[in-house]
Order: sequence, then structure tokens, then C-alpha cells
Amino acid sequence: MRIPLLAATAFLATLTASAQVSSYLVEKRTYTEQTQQDTAPTLKGVYEARFAVFGSNLAGLTPVRITTLPVGSLAAAPVNASYTNPNWETIYSTNSKATLDQQFANGAYALQVGGATPSINLGAGGSFTDKYPDVLPLLTGGTWSGGALLIDPTLTSYTFNFNGDQVAAYTSGGRISVTLMSPTAQHAESIYSTTFGVTQSALNSYTINPTLTGMIGGQTYTLELEYSLYTGQGLVGGTVPKAGAFTYISQIQVTAVPEPSTCAVAAGFIALLGAIVWRKRRALGAC
Repeated sequence: MRIPLLAATAFLATLTASAQVSSYLVEKRTYTEQTQQDTAPTLKGVYEARFAVFGSNLAGLTPVRITTLPVGSLAAAPVNASYTNPNWETIYSTNSKATLDQQFANGAYALQVGGATPSINLGAGGSFTDKYPDVLPLLTGGTWSGGALLIDPTLTSYTFNFNGDQVAAYTSGGRISVTLMSPTAQHAESIYSTTFGVTQSALNSYTINPTLTGMIGGQTYTLELEYSLYTGQGLVGGTVPKAGAFTYISQIQVTAVPEPSTCAVAAGFIALLGAIVWRKRRALGAC
């Protein structure tokens, strides 16, 4: 069946119109790692520049490009983003903050997507200085062993405690994210994730239900605790948020293991079954 030209054109227009951009982001990220209880995380030597367009039904948009880079950047424009359902995103990674800053200087970036060309300022003030959070993300408390945090996957409630309330600069806007990633997942693929937009330094804990995460006993997962501070916040077209961000991401290995009491109950149950089987076999042997 042939579709009339006008009908086909209207259909394509509907697809394009269904694309909804929810936000634009230019971000620098520094990764750290925590391996012990209440011990300051260490730098992992991973530094990233991230350019992202978030929303829904974005596949039909023209390729997203970063068309203008700040003066002093060694990277050449345009920088092309790739579509990964449901967002457009590109990430440049290096093992040196100095190299990252040389390739992508702080300053004004211009993106091109779907006919819009938002400009996003990365950096604070007229000199575009770094604006990383005051402290590195740190989990406090919990049970640790072998460099990993231990969580019982059979619990219906587990609270992560952290030092987010020490980031005084959150009064100017930012976010805290808690993401639990599966053992085989690539970056940004998670079995549990939540993000809080923060405008005050008050968030220092978050509670999850481990039974709803799909955690499996004996498996090791990666927890990412993320603190971000925003710069250059504004609206594109009067409705769509845009921002620059400076982010610390602390990675913590999480091992799913039952609590000792759970193990004791299981061991007792197995011992009871063993005793029943032994008695039955003994009774049969006496016949």
C-alpha cells in the first residue's frame, strides 16, 4: 500500500514533534574510590568531559554537535554526540585533570540540536573558575570487608549515610545521585538509581529496599555516589533547563551477602534437614 505524500510528510512531522528535550548539560567529572569505612576516598585518575542532551524520543533529532568551544581549548569543534537511548551524549575521558582542562577549557560552550543552539557556561563567575563540591563523596558507617561494603539483599530497608550535608555551596544549586550498577553493566546502566536536585546542604542519607533491586547473594556491585554543583543555569526557549556542572563521583564496591543471623538460620535449617534424613535412613535400616 502506498502512502500519499502529504500523509507521509505529516507522519514524519509527528515523529519529529514527539521529540521532547528535557535538559542540556556540559559537565566535568572526577572519579574517586572508597574501600574502607569512614576513610577518605582516593582519586582514581579518571577525568571526564561530558556533553549531554536529555529527553524522550530524541532518536529522530539531527545529530547533536558541540559547535563552539571556549577559547584555549585544544580540542577541535565540532564535537559530535552519539545517540544512546534515550539521550544524546558524548564523553571524553583522560587520566589527567590538566589534560582534560587543556582539551576542554572552562567557558562558554554552544550546542546544536533540533534547531536550537543553547550556549552553556561551564565555570563560576566571569573568569569561569572550577566549582567542584567542597568535599569528596564519602559513605559513613556500614559493614565493610575486603574493600567492599556488605549489604544483605534480603533486607527490606537499608540506609546509606554520607557527607552530602557538608557541601555548603549547594545553596546555588546542584544534585546528589545514588546509583547501584550490576556486575556486568556498562557505565550509566543501573539496577537502581535516584537523583536529588539540591538547593541546600541538608541531604546526608538515603534508604533503599534491597529486595527490590534484584541484588543476588555472592555478587559484587558498584555503588556510585555523585555530588554535582551547577554553573551557568538558565532556560532554553523559556522552558528547557540548561547547566554546566562540576562533579565528583565516588565508586564503592558492594557485595551482596546475608547478615550473620540470616546465615545462622539457613545453617540451622540445613542441619535440621540433615538430621531428619539421617533418622529416616536409620529407621529404614532397622526394618
